[in-house]
Amino acid sequence: WMVRYGLCLPTEAQWEHGARAGSTTRFWSGGDPQDLQGIDNVHDQTSVKRKSGWGIPAPTTDGFTCIAPVGSFRANGFGLFDVHGNVREWCRDEYGDYDGAVRAGDGYRLVGNSSGNRVFRGGSCDGVPSSARSAYRVWFTPSIRNSYLGLRPSRTSRLPD
Repeated sequence: WMVRYGLCLPTEAQWEHGARAGSTTRFWSGGDPQDLQGIDNVHDQTSVKRKSGWGIPAPTTDGFTCIAPVGSFRANGFGLFDVHGNVREWCRDEYGDYDGAVRAGDGYRLVGNSSGNRVFRGGSCDGVPSSARSAYRVWFTPSIRNSYLGLRPSRTSRLPD
């Protein structure tokens, strides 16, 4: 269905570029977990009351224990909502070395680690703040299914040179 509408999964590089929206800090809103207030949905003071085993919570309160409706928080400078937390997002790339060769234009990773595992970015509602930072990445097998994984269909775009 995505191809029919001219959509695709973003490459890992496109995802990070979009999430950062020109920032160089851990989160588009700043470098401290307190800077996530009003922009994210991670394990915080709201969810710790019901899910204390998820790790050290953020010092913020987002009002949600689990997944929030899309657009519940402020958008970044590119107008993208929910890039920090809520659900981990599929990327098109196979997981591989972060400094490996990438295709010019879209940053697609040319060489993965041959595992078939795919990159996920953005953190999730059950994750600690550090797992929601712009550069954080994790991998899963493509067959995995759970309620904290999602995707962000996008239009093909070129990364700035």
